[in-house]
Amino acid sequence: MAKFFGNLHLVLVAGLVLSLALMFGLHGDALTAQSVTRWLHTFFGIVWIGLLYYFNLVQIPTMPKIPAELKPAVSKHIAPSALFFFRWAAALTVLLGLIISVQAGYAHQAFTLQDPYKLDRKSTRLNSSH
Repeated sequence: MAKFFGNLHLVLVAGLVLSLALMFGLHGDALTAQSVTRWLHTFFGIVWIGLLYYFNLVQIPTMPKIPAELKPAVSKHIAPSALFFFRWAAALTVLLGLIISVQAGYAHQAFTLQDPYKLDRKSTRLNSSH
């Protein structure tokens, strides 16, 4: 069991597969491609924001307190791994969001800023009386 939990990639893939299996097991008759895509979009969005908080609230404020001889451990081992997951979570969140907009049928209107996605000038005024 220690070997399994020692491999982060394997644990993440197993967790994702188990989550999808649970979704299909509990709600297999009600699942659609769009609901699975939305769930994955939410999952990767949470990973992305979680790592963003880690960088901004944990790693960056803590780095000045770490002794100089220990800083290479963070910058050469921990940060590259966290940045790998940060980049892929961000990319997959955006990609899955685009896929959802295509599946739902509003991608063209949203990307070309047509109604109801058109920016209303009244709503952009700071001192609007409306």
